[in-house]
Amino acid sequence: MSALRSVRMCTVVALRYYAPMPEPYEFDGADIAELLIQIGRLAYAESGEAGLTPTQWMALRYFARANRFSRTVSAFADYHATTRGTVSQTVKTLTERGYLSRRRSESDGRSVRLDLTEKGRDAIAADPLSRLIGLIDALPSDAQQSLAIEISGIASGLSQALDRPAFGPCRRCRFLTNDEQSAHGSAQASCRYLNEPLDAEDLARLCVNYVAASALESRPS
Repeated sequence: MSALRSVRMCTVVALRYYAPMPEPYEFDGADIAELLIQIGRLAYAESGEAGLTPTQWMALRYFARANRFSRTVSAFADYHATTRGTVSQTVKTLTERGYLSRRRSESDGRSVRLDLTEKGRDAIAADPLSRLIGLIDALPSDAQQSLAIEISGIASGLSQALDRPAFGPCRRCRFLTNDEQSAHGSAQASCRYLNEPLDAEDLARLCVNYVAASALESRPS
């Protein structure tokens, strides 16, 4: 073996076994913010078989998850962080294409409630966002909960800074109350803000009147 080749081999061995390992990269706030935005871009890169735009998908997801008090154009405009006029065309298109139906609100005859039709529910069942959901579901349970808590806190803080509704499920809202035991032995949940009874489906859905249970101040009326 030549002297040159021997030196080269020794160098390779030294680099492989004795070279200092690079220090782990520490993400800062800008890195994490950009990652969140990039996840959003990738999640909306596929329109799905329905051929809906990202905004139309967002509207369908919102009306699929919102409770009966929040399935209105104005509530969706707040959720989408835009104006009512901007989202009205999206809602109109989805209604004309048969994904949404309109009905007068039971609690307020002046407002119109929007519900998913059977076609809308079929579209949600084939939501292209399911790929992202699958990746999150694959995380360990404790990692999922930690991620949810941190992201929820960031979303709540940003909503507060921008003076926008935070949105969240009734089961985590400070306005949730459990009334006296019913005749059947179970407590009846209700909303203290709207003075309305809540069923199990309501408790899991998004509400425009949501205020986190840990918030120090209640939402102004």
